[in-house]
Amino acid sequence: DQLRSFISSVFSSLGAAVFGQDAMAPKVAVPQAR
Repeated sequence: DQLRSFISSVFSSLGAAVFGQDAMAPKVAVPQAR
């Protein structure tokens, strides 16, 4: 789904900006890490 892909991309960017480079690798582990 395009919308899902877009949201995933946005979350990836936000995650990388907020949590740093570490959030970029484990996308699924980002919400669980906090």
